[in-house]
Amino acid sequence: MFWLAEGLRVVTSSPCLTKEDTRGDFSAVMGLCNLQPVSESKPHPLKHTFPKSERLHSKKLIQELFEKGSSFYIYPFKVFFLPLTEEGVHQVLFSVSKKRFKRAVDRNFIKRKIREAYRLNKHQLYLLPGKSSLLMAYIYTGKEIPEYHFLEKRLLKSLRRLIENLHSQ
Repeated sequence: MFWLAEGLRVVTSSPCLTKEDTRGDFSAVMGLCNLQPVSESKPHPLKHTFPKSERLHSKKLIQELFEKGSSFYIYPFKVFFLPLTEEGVHQVLFSVSKKRFKRAVDRNFIKRKIREAYRLNKHQLYLLPGKSSLLMAYIYTGKEIPEYHFLEKRLLKSLRRLIENLHSQ
């Protein structure tokens, strides 16, 4: 399946037909494929992206998060969070201690793994009732470079606990 034009999608049972086969000649495709209009009522699946708008980088908001926010600890993360009253996207910050990991390569590698686990599982936060945004900080406190699956499991556990904390407030 590929997009032919805005609002039309090509569904084909022929595995050999690709987008490159059309070369702009859509009449050749019409006989081989089934064109389906894209329904506006169908919700689009959540994109697994991590745009800059979801990254917490404002010094003012970071300071507010650490001063007024709540926190909990689930090894290897210390999680700070602060629900905001304004509508918007959830913003998150990831940090790895320079004291524990001297080499920037190691710190960046760990942060990359944590970001990936968050990116693939952030959809759970959008199940929260209400439209308020949330500020979060994940501080990695482990002493060694972890496996991705371990980080993902612990991040999921921390997201569940975060949702429980938000429901109880």
